[in-house]
Amino acid sequence: MSELPPELERAKQFHGHLGPYLTVGLKMGEAITRRFGHTPFSFKIEAFTGSTPPVL
Repeated sequence: MSELPPELERAKQFHGHLGPYLTVGLKMGEAITRRFGHTPFSFKIEAFTGSTPPVL
């Protein structure tokens, strides 16, 4: 298995899993902090993804 980028590995450890929504959320968070500044846990994000797991 290949090594994950450090930021994705930290996100995996924080959330306890790795999946497509975690990766998308990480990218969204990176975009928000680039645009509005880095103030951890100061933003509330609500995502509507449906009730079924993503298709892999």
